[in-house]
Amino acid sequence: MSLLKFYGTIPLIPLAINLGMMPYHMWKAWRAPKKVEWKPNETMLNFALLCIAKPEELPHRICPKSMHSFVPYLHQGVIGAENKKEADAAFETFVETASIAAGVCIAGIPIAKYFSACLSKQGLATCAKEGAADLVSYAGLPLIAGCYLAYRIAKGFFIAPIVSVLTRDAYQDTRMDLLAAEYKKILVALNVILDLPPGDPKFVQTAPLAKQFLRLLPHIENEIHKSLALDRQQAKDLLMPLQTACRHILVKQTYTSAT
Repeated sequence: MSLLKFYGTIPLIPLAINLGMMPYHMWKAWRAPKKVEWKPNETMLNFALLCIAKPEELPHRICPKSMHSFVPYLHQGVIGAENKKEADAAFETFVETASIAAGVCIAGIPIAKYFSACLSKQGLATCAKEGAADLVSYAGLPLIAGCYLAYRIAKGFFIAPIVSVLTRDAYQDTRMDLLAAEYKKILVALNVILDLPPGDPKFVQTAPLAKQFLRLLPHIENEIHKSLALDRQQAKDLLMPLQTACRHILVKQTYTSAT
């Protein structure tokens, strides 16, 4: 393959990655529950399903299933970073480190060949001395230049494009807005129930759910961060109004029971 044809195939790398990830997506879809856990226009049912969920069921109950298609392959939730800024810095460090490693490995090929040929004729000490002398002389310049060129090619045409495809996140704000809209519906419904008398059947049914929600709150925050690639602070801010509404419901129930 000529060099021109080789560079012509580089734009196909993202397509190849997406095709290679298809079995993973098919497996993930097969493992996903067949029952739709987040039902449109069923606000309190969605809240109830969220409150009674086990921690392992939360990925399918924190949001509509379609939102997961807006999540990148690798993100802050996967690598354990607190936010997107930290994750981006970690990915940049990985690209730089992997590129340098690639350059060093490629540069090591002629060094290995040199030592292989030298050791067949001379001792290790002599080969090391002559090799070091060559490296710091003009003879070492092509090796250093080749190492740098290999680093730039690996970074610009292979490692960086691959990492970009896996980590590119253009929909974080979209996910935040969509999830905020869904949770706002729940908040409105909870505020309506909060205005009901404590003896109203809806209020009585909602109070245990509010208690369960507060118990699961740390798990829900963590799952939003891990599954939907939102910053931890974003998840906390998103759930804070629901947390406040649930606390008010429990306070009202406790006050009424005491009187």
